[in-house]
Amino acid sequence: MRGHTGGGADVVIDPVGGDAAEAALRALAAGGRFCVLGFTSGAIPKLPANLVLLRNRTVVGVDWGDWSRTDPAASRDLAEDVLRRIGSGELHPARPRTLSLDDAATATRAYAERSAVGKLVLTP
Repeated sequence: MRGHTGGGADVVIDPVGGDAAEAALRALAAGGRFCVLGFTSGAIPKLPANLVLLRNRTVVGVDWGDWSRTDPAASRDLAEDVLRRIGSGELHPARPRTLSLDDAATATRAYAERSAVGKLVLTP
């Protein structure tokens, strides 16, 4: 939080959309940013504009694929920066967890229950 009153998140990253989107927008603090990544729920939300206006919030579309195609140099620079930070120990991404293909149900359940950290890789 930025030290403002009233609490709430500074940034919400929403790859889900659907019914959860409005609640996520409401969870923002004044001046917060709502970043739309996708609609994995299958439903595109209709967000009330008054929730954006009343607390000076911002809604931002984040289409990585389009951005990386239209500005490949910036995309490459960002990837190099992230890899440099990983190499220096500044960033610590979760290592992929490998499961047997026989454990596909376990992997699916972990994603559904939001208990998976990082990627789960199924191997034969």
